[in-house]
Amino acid sequence: MTCLKTASTPQKQPPANTAVCSVAEALALDNPLKLIVKLRANINKKLWYNFDSLCKDRVRCLLKQIEDPNINLGKYILGNVRMLEEYELYAGINFKKCLLHPDTILQKNPPINDISYKWNFDIIYYTFTLNIPKIDMTEIMFLGIFVEDNHGTNLFRQDLTEYIDILNISIQTHLKPYKWVFWPYSKTVGWSDKIEVFIM
Repeated sequence: MTCLKTASTPQKQPPANTAVCSVAEALALDNPLKLIVKLRANINKKLWYNFDSLCKDRVRCLLKQIEDPNINLGKYILGNVRMLEEYELYAGINFKKCLLHPDTILQKNPPINDISYKWNFDIIYYTFTLNIPKIDMTEIMFLGIFVEDNHGTNLFRQDLTEYIDILNISIQTHLKPYKWVFWPYSKTVGWSDKIEVFIM
């Protein structure tokens, strides 16, 4: 348990519109849900989307899926005990190509350690123009746009915080896109009804 000490000198107050609540504020709220509502009310959804995209790009850099000289991982690197390639060999994963070894797909326990396995698949470049269904964004936090293969494997995702009627996307994959999914996320009820459009 943390004890709160009374400061003898006036403390600098955070801006009124900050998303951070003090411990005193948190304790003053008789219902924890009020704290959650207070925090969420101060988070700009577009700012959240930008942070989310940045975090995903940092993970992609960590897994060597992309190279971006503007991303500095700082102390959050993999370390120097083992190389990423050693883990990929152990687990039967190719992060860069987003592929799994057949034994990994069959849920066999590692180590896989199949040095001779060839990760040779034809990577195909797809482009699609998606007509986004019209929707009132008043109660929508974001619109989830997904592309999946016929087994439900996700090949693409983009969250739209503002409505657009047309979205142009590109995908590089060895799998065949089968359908795209329009799935709104509501501020009040979460995931709403989704629409699936099959790709011809």
